[in-house]
Amino acid sequence: ETTDIANAIWDGTDAVMLSGETASGQHPVRAVSVMSEIIQKAESFPEFQWNPAHHFKPAHSDQMVLHAAASIANPAEHKAIVTYTETGNTARMLSKFKPPVPIFALTPDEKTLNKLSLLWGVTAFHSSRGRSVDEMIEKGDRILTKSTKLRKGDRVIIAAGSRLTSGATNMMKIHRIGEGLAV
Repeated sequence: ETTDIANAIWDGTDAVMLSGETASGQHPVRAVSVMSEIIQKAESFPEFQWNPAHHFKPAHSDQMVLHAAASIANPAEHKAIVTYTETGNTARMLSKFKPPVPIFALTPDEKTLNKLSLLWGVTAFHSSRGRSVDEMIEKGDRILTKSTKLRKGDRVIIAAGSRLTSGATNMMKIHRIGEGLAV
């Protein structure tokens, strides 16, 4: 079990789970705790710190936007990457780049919201659709300041679509939470 968990992490797996025998044993809480320790140790090995953002050759413009967002993310400057997604594809692709900051995904779709919880580094929130990009960002700022440690003035990277339709990731913006808004 131990090597299975570590190898899954080193292979870039987003989520792991215990086998039936381990999960239903006499100490399921301890088993989860040990699994968490194994994951943290596996992720800390320098030789396994491969960063896909530096090795990936984007083929499409949406991939290029997300690659750029993950590549410039710097914890000293940016608190998170915020993405707005209908299907979850934007957050899923961004997660594969394993940026060094959290990914906050906002979606109007309940099924997408549930799927996003399994992605590496992604925390998902429900957000209704905006009628414009500015309204979408304003709604996101309000949700994130209520539900996360983000505060007005924090700098984030936004990766989204400017057309407000599925499959339209074409924009990256450095944004200050609440900038120009009454958050």
